[in-house]
Amino acid sequence: MCDQNFNLIINKSLTINWIRDPFDRIITANAHLNNDILLTKDHVILNNYIYAKWD
Repeated sequence: MCDQNFNLIINKSLTINWIRDPFDRIITANAHLNNDILLTKDHVILNNYIYAKWD
């Protein structure tokens, strides 16, 4: 669960132009607003979001 305002997440996702998938944008925007680690195998996210991890 996240207490972040959904409008903030959507607005942030609209600024992410390095990934096309809207759901990936929302997930990444949510992580970015909270400075959270995002666990993903997606190479585009791994290469562009500083806190993306996959080990």
